[in-house]
Amino acid sequence: MPEYSERSVFEALVNALVHRDYMVMGSEVHVDMFDDRMVIYSPGGMADGKPIQERDITSIPSIRRNPVLADIFDRLGVMERQGSGLGKIREGYELLANFKAGKEPVFSSSHSEFMVTFPDLNYKKTQSGALNGAFSENEKNILDYLKLHERATQKQLSEEFGISRRMVQRMIKKCRIWLF
Repeated sequence: MPEYSERSVFEALVNALVHRDYMVMGSEVHVDMFDDRMVIYSPGGMADGKPIQERDITSIPSIRRNPVLADIFDRLGVMERQGSGLGKIREGYELLANFKAGKEPVFSSSHSEFMVTFPDLNYKKTQSGALNGAFSENEKNILDYLKLHERATQKQLSEEFGISRRMVQRMIKKCRIWLF
């Protein structure tokens, strides 16, 4: 089963390129991949400055920040003129066989950025928060211990589990990468 809707990701990338604010120097459209999600980031928020989180995506008027670029993408056949991109992104996800409620793409924006977060439809956490056995038994034990003792020090963990502080540091660093 696909992790992401190809149609949705394609539409989000086209939107990110066509509607980005090219006046923001030193920034670029990028795609960040995580274990549980993909995030497509584009410089420049909504053209009217209002956060998309406060709006109904089915009724947002189409405002082209870069009309010449939009026309080029239209002539290439990768973009339509009617401003239906956000709806297509959602619809593409909902049409997948492994789609479940709560796994919809999430749109967010500020005055300077626009992001679409795509949940990985195949991602599953184990009880300790690990992804499909990604943690060793010691790492799982440390995670479980930290749930009960949030303020435990590295020295306490080292003594509790009979491992060096350096090993505790490595395990915590690995867990942070996976969990955050």
